Order: sequence, then structure tokens, then C-alpha cells
Amino acid sequence: MKTTSIALAIIAALSITACTETPTETANDTAEAREKAARVSSEARRDADLAKADARQDVSEAQKAYVVSDANAANRVDEAQADARSDVSEAQRTYATTDANAMSKVTEAESDAMETAAKSDFDVVSTAAKGRYNVAKEKCDGLAGVEKTSCMSTAEAAFDGELAAATATRDAKLVLANRHD
Repeated sequence: MKTTSIALAIIAALSITACTETPTETANDTAEAREKAARVSSEARRDADLAKADARQDVSEAQKAYVVSDANAANRVDEAQADARSDVSEAQRTYATTDANAMSKVTEAESDAMETAAKSDFDVVSTAAKGRYNVAKEKCDGLAGVEKTSCMSTAEAAFDGELAAATATRDAKLVLANRHD
């Protein structure tokens, strides 16, 4: 146990003295990390927006299909009443079934859209958190010793907290999407 502790202390001391960056290097690394985080976050937002647009399109198409289906069923009911009163009850049952099926498809498309939005929002938030974490790590690289260790611990804790919150939000939205049916 003591041998392990001594070996770790020696490795830590050597790595602290060997890895200290100049303030200019730290500033450059931080700027690069910010730029990369902004670019990745922007790409994630764009991807999320595209996924949401696709989901909205699916909902729109399902709603249009519902309207057409509803109109067709109503026409069948009218024809049945004009042709023979005895067929009215059968046409009404057909209408009800068609209407229920169409509404089910709309509800399913809405549920899928909610699920896609929840996952896309999570991707954006987690990507942004990862970018902030990378920027914080770069800032920590300019420090040494206990200050660097403390800085890294703080950065990791902040990242873990953001990721946990994003996961909880995503999971709550997924539950709502599943219950939407």
C-alpha cells in the first residue's frame, strides 16, 4: 500500500512538472477548444433542427392522411344513407374504425416526433456540455499541482452534473412521448 502511494506521488510530481504549459499555450489551447466546442455545438443544433423538421413533417403528413381518410369515410356514410337506410349502421361502423385508425396514426406520429425532439435536445445539450468541459480542461492545463487537480475535479463535476440533468430531462420527455399514445 505504501509502495503504491509513493509510486503515485512520484508519478504525479513528475507529470506536474513535465506538463505545465505556458500561458500563451494555454490561451491558444483554450481558444481552439472554444472554437471546436462552438462548431460541434452548432453542428449538433443543425442536426437536431433537421431531425425536428423531419418529425414535424411526419406529423403533418399523418394529419393530412387523417383529413383525407376522414373525408372519405364521411362520403361513404352519405352514400350509404342515400342508397339504403339499412346500410347506414355498417357505414357508420366503417367510419368509426377508419377514424380511430387514422387518429391512432396521428398520435403515433406525434409520439415519434416527441421522442425525436427529446433525443435531439439531449444531443445538443450534451454536446454543449462536452464543449464547456473541454474548454475548462484546457484552462486547467495552465495550472500545476493541487490547483490543476482541483480545477480538473471541478470541471469534471460540472460536466457530470450537466450530463445528469440532460439525461433526466431526456428520459422525462421520452416517458411523456411513450404515454402520448
